[in-house]
Amino acid sequence: MRRTNFKFKKGAFIIPTEAYRDEGTSYHYIPISDFIEIDTATELVKIFEENGVLYELAKTWTTDALYKETKNKLKDRVSRGCKVVEMECASIMAVAKSRGFKAYQFLYTDDTLEDDVWHMKTLTEDRTFILKECLNIAFEVIKKI
Repeated sequence: MRRTNFKFKKGAFIIPTEAYRDEGTSYHYIPISDFIEIDTATELVKIFEENGVLYELAKTWTTDALYKETKNKLKDRVSRGCKVVEMECASIMAVAKSRGFKAYQFLYTDDTLEDDVWHMKTLTEDRTFILKECLNIAFEVIKKI
């Protein structure tokens, strides 16, 4: 049940397909490249679809410092196909790949930078609803692997 062409509404699930490496950790584990492929995305899609969970596929931008999210970098990352920004995806995938493990990563929206204004979305709300759904999906992943 893939959602397409929607602005990331609060609590929307995103399955990353690639992560732009703009952090330091991943470079200690795998060779240098701009993106790291999330090779478990296809398996995760199947799990989401089997459980009727709506999702969007997206390239993500991994950065390790908020101050690096400048307007110019945001424009550049969007031009490279990134739809979201987060702080762990590339690092987790690099460590897993270097150790021969599979890592299953999915994201959910909280705040966004859809334009030049920061939209807090669920950051000021009770997020129990989305955290429970994340746990349910994680249990389904564990059952499949």
